[in-house]
Amino acid sequence: SDAFVIASGKPSGVDLEGYLFPDTYEFLLDATAEDIATTMLRTMEAKIGASGKAQGASADMTTHELLTLASIVEKEVRTAETMKNVADVFLKRLDIGMALQSDATINYIIDGDNPSPLYSDLEVDSPYNTYKNAGLPPGPISAPGLNALNAVLHPASNSYLYFLTTDEGALYYAETYEEHLR
Repeated sequence: SDAFVIASGKPSGVDLEGYLFPDTYEFLLDATAEDIATTMLRTMEAKIGASGKAQGASADMTTHELLTLASIVEKEVRTAETMKNVADVFLKRLDIGMALQSDATINYIIDGDNPSPLYSDLEVDSPYNTYKNAGLPPGPISAPGLNALNAVLHPASNSYLYFLTTDEGALYYAETYEEHLR
């Protein structure tokens, strides 16, 4: 409803995108939009807390950074295993100052869903363009689920710096740029 959008959006100057845990909830008929948003916020806090202490490169991340990266991982790949590998790739890129180059952030900017955005899309001027800007974008691009949160908190250590998802959903990893191009 419009009331929920207002309660979970920017009217108070706070953007809650990515902070509301996606789940199935039961509410009383007289629940307000604020009640619903508060429950979803508390659920996200509880899920993060229950996931345990962050390991490796994510140990020093703020909650905002964690949710931002988890939201990108959520949109990039689908399975818990691939999320852990991709989270490690992104954490390594952040550590060395390399651009994340996430197609998911491009799709967020252009409101698309193409696994391979056009080259012209990669030139869009936006702080969410992780091809043009190193580091994390200003905030989450989606509501990350438990698998994505766990992937960022407990990434699978690997030697990859690149990955590619085909239009059919197959995932390929590479250690070097030359290998990635092949």
